[in-house]
Amino acid sequence: MAPPLPIVLNPYFFQQRGQRNVPQRFIKGTVWVPYHRGYEGTPGYFTQLYHDNPNSLYPVEFNFDLISWVDVRYSNTNSKWVAYRLTNFKTLLLTEEERSVIRSDWGLLDGQEDPLMSEPEQIELREAHEETSGNEANNEEIHIPPTDLLDQEEEQLATLAEQIPMTKATQNPIIP
Repeated sequence: MAPPLPIVLNPYFFQQRGQRNVPQRFIKGTVWVPYHRGYEGTPGYFTQLYHDNPNSLYPVEFNFDLISWVDVRYSNTNSKWVAYRLTNFKTLLLTEEERSVIRSDWGLLDGQEDPLMSEPEQIELREAHEETSGNEANNEEIHIPPTDLLDQEEEQLATLAEQIPMTKATQNPIIP
């Protein structure tokens, strides 16, 4: 099997950065920086240029057609942003396997919270009684409240049990 062809980016311009719309699975080594009033810069995704300097942010954008991060810069001549090359930051490179995931399986977008995740239940721990070991449950404290549905089911089972004929076995059971 031949290796896949390299991805090629044709440089393109765009008016503004700032949409926080990248699926979480592709975030990698980027960080979203929102707009701050009174500060220079635009909102968007950035990666850290120097690993030992958290303030050395370099602008990047996610290209949804190529499923890859691209380097961007502002063009004063055109008053637009230009995506000019695929990024070469190793922390942002996506594997062929990651890039082959179909869009319907991309998952949540950056900044979205999983609606299925909830806060962990707060459980109060009680001290064990002396007569019960740490592995045994204290059955005296377990109480299951009765419900009408449970009572009805119990009555139905009792009625069915009464209808089972009680005849003595005329033959001795065969025991292998």
